[in-house]
Amino acid sequence: MARLFVLAFVAVVLAACQPSTPPSNVGPKTASPNIAPGTFVTITEISPDPKIPLRVGERIKVRVVATYMLEADAGTLALVIQAADNAALGQNMEVISHGNGKSTLEAEFSVPDTKAVQVFVPILKQGQQGGTSIVDSRAYRVEKS
Repeated sequence: MARLFVLAFVAVVLAACQPSTPPSNVGPKTASPNIAPGTFVTITEISPDPKIPLRVGERIKVRVVATYMLEADAGTLALVIQAADNAALGQNMEVISHGNGKSTLEAEFSVPDTKAVQVFVPILKQGQQGGTSIVDSRAYRVEKS
């Protein structure tokens, strides 16, 4: 049952994932109607370095440090990793509270035969229906071994 919830959550998040603008640009005009103005998320650290291509078949552990501001009482910060064809490769999530914070999320996966791997970090308020447009992302090029 918990796995079904995670898969449904990831599907909803991915359906609306779009890279966010830097926090200084977030405001009432760019915030999702489901998120209070001022809510944002920014990837401040990521490993491995996205400038270095991944190789098909490698086992990779992605570690993301995200800084966020949540103006709702509670919410979820997620790490979603997918292949170029939108196939889910890995995910992780954490429940967060109102205010500023920093969170470290990790997930492992084997690099599939694809052109790219995308890493998304969306933020959602507790009980939010549908997706969110408040997300930061990075991409890795994938090379054949």
